[in-house]
Amino acid sequence: IASMVVILCAAQSTFSQEVTPDSITLEHLKQAIEKARKALNEQASLQPDYRPESDYIFWRTARYNIPQELRNPMGNQALVCWALLATGESYQNPAFSRRLNWVMSGDRSLTYDRGMRLAMLSQLPRKRWGRWVRRDVMWLTNALTDKGNFTESWFGKPNTGYGDNANGQYGGLGLWVYQRAGYSLKSKVWKAVDRYWRDAMIKTDGGKSGAWAVFSPKAAAHTQGVGGGAFTPSAPMTAGAVATLCVTERALHAQSL
Repeated sequence: IASMVVILCAAQSTFSQEVTPDSITLEHLKQAIEKARKALNEQASLQPDYRPESDYIFWRTARYNIPQELRNPMGNQALVCWALLATGESYQNPAFSRRLNWVMSGDRSLTYDRGMRLAMLSQLPRKRWGRWVRRDVMWLTNALTDKGNFTESWFGKPNTGYGDNANGQYGGLGLWVYQRAGYSLKSKVWKAVDRYWRDAMIKTDGGKSGAWAVFSPKAAAHTQGVGGGAFTPSAPMTAGAVATLCVTERALHAQSL
């Protein structure tokens, strides 16, 4: 996934002729990766803002409709670091190490940010970074709602309700990369996540198939001020749900398959 972030950044502008599934070669991929890696490392707009961030900015972006570029800098930079690490960047590179440490110093209580940072951490040596990994997975497991999903943010109190699937898929991703990196997670966590996503499916075509929306149909009675479109099935949200259920099935049933 992270490698594809890098490839897609450069694929459209790297080659003079269109690359098709039939014509693509390993050399094409290498060139695209290198061009994208250079952009991620050098373009000013893709770099962290190393200036101190005030509490005012955090609370303003946490409460109002602010673009993701401003709202989730920690998670966005974690995604960039994940992509670079997945394509061979060394965490010992001084310039990259500064960027990495900037991501690690963040403490935003947002599901997307924590899930992306765990994805980044999964690419780093376990012995050195294990305590950092445990910090974020403890946050995610405690942020899980009583229904088995995630909300956009969590500030330490018991979390209840159906949450939203847009953030839920990032919470599930964070738990997946944690386990994929060799750590263990209690099966009750996976069972809760699996149960939620199956229950959140919206039946379509007379019950012959199903899809997912940003919110579970059962959340309608508990959600105020949310437009009806958030309860309408969509292809991106269905893809996120299928990916999450693929993860839960592997975690719960891999040994029996």
